[in-house]
Amino acid sequence: MLSLDLSEQEYELFNVEEKSHLELKNKNFIFGKNGAGKSTLCKMIEKQFTDEFDVRLFTGFENVVVDTKLNAVVLGEENIDAKKNLQALDRKLYDLISEKKNLVNQIKSLDWKDEYKEEGLQKHPLYKSKEELSNLYSNKESEINTFYTDKARELREFNSPQITKTSYNRNDFIKDISRRKILDDKEIEDLKNTLSEIQKSKIIEKAEDKKFDFTTLIDNVKRILEHEVAVVTVIEELKDNPARKQFAQTGLKIHKAGEKCSFCGNEITEDRIKKLETLVSMPEIQRIQTGINENIQIVDNIRKEVNKIEELDKERFYIMLHKEIDEVNTDIRLYKEKCNQYLVKLKDALNKRLSSIFNTILNIDVDIEFPEDFTSIEERIKNIIKKHNELDANIEHRRIEAQKKIRLHFVALKLNEKENYKKDWRGYEIEFHELERLENDRLKIQEKIVNSIIKLEGSKDKLEENTVLYLDSEIKKTNEEKEAVLKETKSTYKFVQIINNKLKKAGKYNLELALNKDEDGIEHYLVKDNNEKVRSIDKLSTGEKNIIAFLYFLESLSDVEKQNDKNKIIVFDDPMNSNDDTMQYLIITEMQKLYTDKYKDKFKSQKDYFICLTHNAHFYLNIQPHGNFKDKKLINGNLVEISKYDKNNFYRLENGKFKLISSQNEDFNTHYELLWIELHSLYESDLLNSMLNSMRRIIETYIKFNKINLENFYKDKEEHKKLFDVNSHSIDDHSMETIGKDKDTLIAMFKEVFKTNNAIEHFRTYWK
Repeated sequence: MLSLDLSEQEYELFNVEEKSHLELKNKNFIFGKNGAGKSTLCKMIEKQFTDEFDVRLFTGFENVVVDTKLNAVVLGEENIDAKKNLQALDRKLYDLISEKKNLVNQIKSLDWKDEYKEEGLQKHPLYKSKEELSNLYSNKESEINTFYTDKARELREFNSPQITKTSYNRNDFIKDISRRKILDDKEIEDLKNTLSEIQKSKIIEKAEDKKFDFTTLIDNVKRILEHEVAVVTVIEELKDNPARKQFAQTGLKIHKAGEKCSFCGNEITEDRIKKLETLVSMPEIQRIQTGINENIQIVDNIRKEVNKIEELDKERFYIMLHKEIDEVNTDIRLYKEKCNQYLVKLKDALNKRLSSIFNTILNIDVDIEFPEDFTSIEERIKNIIKKHNELDANIEHRRIEAQKKIRLHFVALKLNEKENYKKDWRGYEIEFHELERLENDRLKIQEKIVNSIIKLEGSKDKLEENTVLYLDSEIKKTNEEKEAVLKETKSTYKFVQIINNKLKKAGKYNLELALNKDEDGIEHYLVKDNNEKVRSIDKLSTGEKNIIAFLYFLESLSDVEKQNDKNKIIVFDDPMNSNDDTMQYLIITEMQKLYTDKYKDKFKSQKDYFICLTHNAHFYLNIQPHGNFKDKKLINGNLVEISKYDKNNFYRLENGKFKLISSQNEDFNTHYELLWIELHSLYESDLLNSMLNSMRRIIETYIKFNKINLENFYKDKEEHKKLFDVNSHSIDDHSMETIGKDKDTLIAMFKEVFKTNNAIEHFRTYWK
């Protein structure tokens, strides 16, 4: 015997003060109305005894899953759990796939293609902004490209001078923009001259020595001019007077002794002549005179060489050197002038000393105007010649460069054009800046789009929710979970064959299960009628689903895969939930076979436990062992009668209390009440035939207890008597005629027979 601890109830449903434990025998029948706590009791049995026993609990068609999508039912705890799990996983997959599709559609709306419109998608606002900017950019780009083309054509057609190649185009103009440069008029003129000038000849530099030693010359001249003639004989009147000495020297040249002096008219004596001749040394005077004459010749020679210096002929040189040549020629002229002026002064000083040999010349004015060295001018001339020759050697390159510079000048001018190009043209710089702004804005939008797509796609390195990669990962995990669930499923076909046979034997030819597998491989069963036509699964009655669940539960009790060494506790929680009398009969019959050891592979009454809980009075009365027979058993030497109330436990659950029914007498009073309770239950289930059967049994009990004649009870109610008698059948009778009345009409007729027997209060007492 088992003892269930009622105090372990989760909620205060059962009264544990009077009875804290519920004793359970191998067979137990418990009656309780809905809400009395039957389901709670089942859960407590399962919780308290699962470790020690193999607890099997039947709760109706909860272990049958109806799949309206497949129009089929699923059987078996494993398959039902798998189906439920798979349905949950499929819902999860659907949500994940839907969420992923939403993200993918967002990505598509950001990275738009025209075919996406056929999918019912719309462009993302960011993409629309990008598209709008792209259109503005394209229009502006086209406008600027037209400008490039127009200006390239204008430059190509310019021929004064020709500044472009004949194939000069838009791309060439674009390349020139970065190199553009405004030139002044002089630069333009020079470049034009370079383009128009004729090629010159190479100039060979003359090897001439134009170095003049003015330092030595001036030193020699100074020495001669400053040299004082030495006096041999002192003549008092000529002493310290160079002019007089010169006058006397001149007189010696033109006079002889005996002649009269040209100055004074006196006769010149021989003695005077001799005296004057000894005044100076004649060889010294001659030497001085020779030196003066030689230096005069040197001065003349230098002047001749200086005057031979020629200016550069500009016509022999390229125009771009003319300015420099003019400057050099000017310096040459100045140099020659300075040299001549300087040399003339030297020559004049020498002649002056020559004419006055006794007069020394000190501090002549030549130091201030000392000529520059001609070497620097020579270097400049050499440099000009070198430049000329280089220009001559590179004249084609120079022309190309000149053409290029002029072209770049005109490119700059073209870029500065505004409305003189066309109306509303704000100038190239502004228009190009606007193009760059549009491109920058477009790139920013594109960057936002790319970042949005990257965010939506996610990263493999760090999976984040609401990303495609995260959802892919979750979808993969969910599919793997589905595979794991599918491995736990099992075949139920062998049990279904037994179920089909039992249904046919019970007369249920319109309820046959036909195997069918879904896309996951889980067994489903289509329901066929007696014409092999598949029935709509949503048309199955509650009773039909219940009987399928019941029969499968019954067969699963012998499932080898579920067998273990534990004894069973088989609990039926309201197994009778059918609106079909045949189903009621089949369930009762199968349960009675079970607890009477007809199915030894499912239940053994000596060690297993059978517990049936029901709210259905009719079912309660019929599921228990029938009759009131008693067995006689020798106990302690005494022969004792043992009834079904001794062998089994019968409880009535009311107001949280378990009332043990221990005898027929206790059950008898209860029996009549249960007939009324049963009638209520059948009324609620709309079981018309069973209602008539219960009504007949109530009437039989009533008239027997009150000793009323059957004919007198019905009096003139022949229709009532026929309805309650003829159309009432025992539980073993499966035939049924058409009643033609609804349940409320039946109750009204039932009430009427009690009223005609002055027992309306009795009816009201039991029909609550």
